[in-house]
Amino acid sequence: SPVYEDPHFFTFRLLPKYSRWIIRTLPRWMFPRWYHANIELRTAFLNRAIDKVLSDIHHAKTNDIKIRLVLLGGGYDTKAIHLLAHHKVQQVWEFDLKEVVDFKRKLLNDRKILVDSLSTALQLIPIDLNQPEDFKRVMLDMTTRNENGDDPWYTIVVAEAIFLYLRPDVPERIMQV
Repeated sequence: SPVYEDPHFFTFRLLPKYSRWIIRTLPRWMFPRWYHANIELRTAFLNRAIDKVLSDIHHAKTNDIKIRLVLLGGGYDTKAIHLLAHHKVQQVWEFDLKEVVDFKRKLLNDRKILVDSLSTALQLIPIDLNQPEDFKRVMLDMTTRNENGDDPWYTIVVAEAIFLYLRPDVPERIMQV
């Protein structure tokens, strides 16, 4: 799967040791394609959409603008790390449940993926998105705290399938924030 090859190198490093061994050892024809293909298509679509927005910003000759990516329900996706490592964005805020954030932080630290420059630019924020007032408060606090300089910020918000897991009234309230 191209998802496990460079430039998605961080995805492969997050896998457990034995899973990495299996992927390297077993022939590719032994992996079921239907499930992986769905994830790859979704990942490729989102990556292209984000790259298009980034390209549009750079073509608009806005060199002084800083770019922030906000991922709602970031899970174990490595999109943020890839974008930060290649200097395409300056900040990433990932919102997810406390258990997910804690485990992802542990994985990133154990695999030594979070070097100093990435660890300050990547904010893993534990929150229950079913509480839109909490989300609003955190977003306002972080925006105020991080936008005290002269440079303008452009914020890209990605909500990949997270709204499926929220109460019916919550997605609209989150979008209003």
